[in-house]
Amino acid sequence: ESVEAAWEELAAARGFAPGASSREIRPASRQLRIGFDARVFSVADSVVRGIGHYAIHHVKALLRHRPDCRITLLHDDTEPIQAGIRSELEALGAAWRPWSSCSSRDFDIFHTADPMFVFPGFASPFQRFSSSRISATFYDMTPLRMYEGRVANWPAYLARLDELRDSGATLLCISEFTRRDVMLATGIPEHRTRTVMAGFNSSGSSRTCTREEGDAVLGRMGIHKPFFVYVGTCDPHKNFEGALAAFQMVSHRNPAQLVVVGKLSHSIRSVRDQLAQTGVANVVFTDFIAREQLELLY
Repeated sequence: ESVEAAWEELAAARGFAPGASSREIRPASRQLRIGFDARVFSVADSVVRGIGHYAIHHVKALLRHRPDCRITLLHDDTEPIQAGIRSELEALGAAWRPWSSCSSRDFDIFHTADPMFVFPGFASPFQRFSSSRISATFYDMTPLRMYEGRVANWPAYLARLDELRDSGATLLCISEFTRRDVMLATGIPEHRTRTVMAGFNSSGSSRTCTREEGDAVLGRMGIHKPFFVYVGTCDPHKNFEGALAAFQMVSHRNPAQLVVVGKLSHSIRSVRDQLAQTGVANVVFTDFIAREQLELLY
């Protein structure tokens, strides 16, 4: 709902009046034209578990809750979109156009799901759509706070932050911490930021496990005690060491387990082996698990 409130303000600024329901924007005279930067849908890994995955669910929600708006998805000119993604969103009412075929005059609001994607060939949305009302989902300042000068395309990253600040874009920040941090780092004024919170999309399955089935799944994973869940990689910015230290302090008083969810990549496997060698107990590494199993853990 906070995302919708932010977009209603953008729409009102473009001459569209919000309706009685917070779920709708009713155009005063014509359809509200929304352009959505879907180039991230071409990045396979992102679509599976990253910003592309979140953005797809964002688009689905828009298409379901804004049937009176015309939503156009802008795809990369050279990289194909997976056929399944394309057809699914078309069935919900989305139109597709090549990125290079559009300009500011085509949209009343333009949204970019990944404003800090600065790899070669990925043109800045703030240059092409500079005169549109722009919104951007903003996740964190991790490259600046944790890896300054040590990430790929570092000069381009800093330049994009400047563009973000100067563009006038409204930032939909996924946490209050992110909102405060981006304002502190860039000088973007408070009125251009909104905290929308990260959502949790379900698997889509209508089936609910029974208590017995759930216990059986946990048992197969080796989970038998009250547990804490850590989801993600063991990269420094995820602060796994801090989570582990906090878990050990708690588990000394109240026996529990720390369940580490994520594919056993080289980094996670190294952490697992190191903990085993040092005798740290009650840490369970699940490897990759299906979405239904993740929901069970939650």
